Amino acid sequence: MTVLALDIGPAEFAASRVGGGVGARDIKRIPIPANAVWDGCRDLLLDVAGDDEITAVGIACPGPIDKSAGLIAPAGIPQWHSGFDIVTAVRRLFPVAAVEVATDGLCVTLTERNLGGAHRSEAILAGAGILALLAAERVARNTPPGFGAEQVTGHFHGRAAYRPAGRPICGRHRPQ
Repeated sequence: MTVLALDIGPAEFAASRVGGGVGARDIKRIPIPANAVWDGCRDLLLDVAGDDEITAVGIACPGPIDKSAGLIAPAGIPQWHSGFDIVTAVRRLFPVAAVEVATDGLCVTLTERNLGGAHRSEAILAGAGILALLAAERVARNTPPGFGAEQVTGHFHGRAAYRPAGRPICGRHRPQ
C-alpha cells in the first residue's frame, strides 16, 4: 500500500509519501508554475510515487472546494479560479487510488488532533496524509463516502501515520 499526500499551497506544491519513517526530508516541493499548472503538479506526484501502485491520495487545498464535484479554486492559482477537477485528474494518474480533498484548515486540525503540533506547512501535508489513510481505510472496509475525516477516531488500526521531521509528536511533546 503506497499512499501520497499533496499540499496545494499559495505559492508551491508539496508532496510526500505517507508512512512510518517518512519525514520532512522526504517532502518534495515545487513552485506553482506560471503555465501548465496541472502538468507541474502531475509531474511532482509521479516523481513522489515512483514505480509504486498508489492506493490513496490525500489533497489539502486552501479553498474554495466543491467536495461533491471534486473541484478546487485556490486563490494562488489564477488558471484554476473557475474550478479545477483535481479529484478526477488524480484518479486518472492513479486509477486504483482513493482520492480525498479537504481544506488546509481541516488538514491542520487532523494533524493536531492525531499527531500533535507541527510547523504549519508540515501540519497541512501531514493532515493530507491522514486524509489519504482514512480514504484507504474506508475503501478497505467498504465504508460509504462521507464517512471519513468527519469521523476521525484518533487511530488507524495499526497503520503507520506520517510524522513531520521523522519524529513522533503528541500533544504534550511539541517539536522545538
